[in-house]
Amino acid sequence: MAETTPPTSAMPDSLADLAIVKKIRALLKKLKRSGQKTSRKFMRLIGDFWVFAYIVIALVGTQIALFEKPIVGAYINAAAFVVLLLLALWRPAARQLAVSAAILPVVNMVSLTLPQTTVYNQTMVFYDALLLIALIYRFVFTLDQPLESTRMSLKGYAVALPIMVVIGEVLAVIGFGMLRHHYTFDHNSLPLVAASAVVFAFAEEAFFRGLIQQRAALVMKPVLAALLSVVLYTAVSFGHITYLAPLFALISGIVLSFTYYKKQNLVLTATINAAMKLGYIGLMAGFIFR
Repeated sequence: MAETTPPTSAMPDSLADLAIVKKIRALLKKLKRSGQKTSRKFMRLIGDFWVFAYIVIALVGTQIALFEKPIVGAYINAAAFVVLLLLALWRPAARQLAVSAAILPVVNMVSLTLPQTTVYNQTMVFYDALLLIALIYRFVFTLDQPLESTRMSLKGYAVALPIMVVIGEVLAVIGFGMLRHHYTFDHNSLPLVAASAVVFAFAEEAFFRGLIQQRAALVMKPVLAALLSVVLYTAVSFGHITYLAPLFALISGIVLSFTYYKKQNLVLTATINAAMKLGYIGLMAGFIFR
């Protein structure tokens, strides 16, 4: 009787094929999820860029128009206000940022409707309106949404504030070197200008860092939010008589926005800003008006 060979089972090969198919399917699913995640990030980046560009074009355009022709600038500011409100409706996630940005054209229109005879009075009206409207919006309409801030102890402030003052004084020296021939408040007493400079500093920090940069960081990358704050801070200086003013505003704006980006603390940025302005006025008093 011939010896028969037992039949070999095909199960091991079938199991191996099934395992390969499962691995391929798992890999395809992983690639699909990765692609969807990358696509969402890309679309968010595109959305952030358009929100950024939307605000920059609207507000920088208003400042340039005011610098070139104030009468035309009034209408441009009204148009920018409408544009920003449309942004608030188009992008609900950016609504707070858009409304915050809309404060600037409102302040410009207030300044235009209350014409003043001197540069000092014009500046006072602008910054008083900016500070008042920024505080009203922050503490009346968004009180239920607290700002994130770096909590510092008294010891922390004792170390940090002197450093901020030094930074502000360094910026003051730079500003004095660039703008000493373009001082616009020479017909006003220095103590009055110095007191007003502190108000200007708090107004700028309440708006550019406390509203614009902080609200922008909620809908876009923090670096892009800081850049938006720097651009708008620089644009506000377009109304001055020299092109060195926007350059110095760019330098100081980078320092202030970077400080807020790292520390999320308006006390620190306001200290830098106030020290910078007071240091500049002190240098003017010591070297120009003596």
